[in-house]
Amino acid sequence: GRSWEASELRLKSFKDLHTLWYVLLRECNLLATQREEMRRMGVLKERITNRCRKSMARIKGVMNERRLAYEGAVELANKDREAA
Repeated sequence: GRSWEASELRLKSFKDLHTLWYVLLRECNLLATQREEMRRMGVLKERITNRCRKSMARIKGVMNERRLAYEGAVELANKDREAA
């Protein structure tokens, strides 16, 4: 299939992203095993793109966006508390 877009991942909950991360990790390991077996048999002639790694990188990016937004909200709340 295709890799997940960041815009799609932003709509997912933390639990969904966590689950998707491990599904993608399992898929990456399966593909790596298949790729290595094909290489050993001499069948693999061209490079296979790894869409699950791209999706995993995008999940990390979305999680970082959420972390930064959370830290910004905490900092704003602390400033409001100090001003009151």
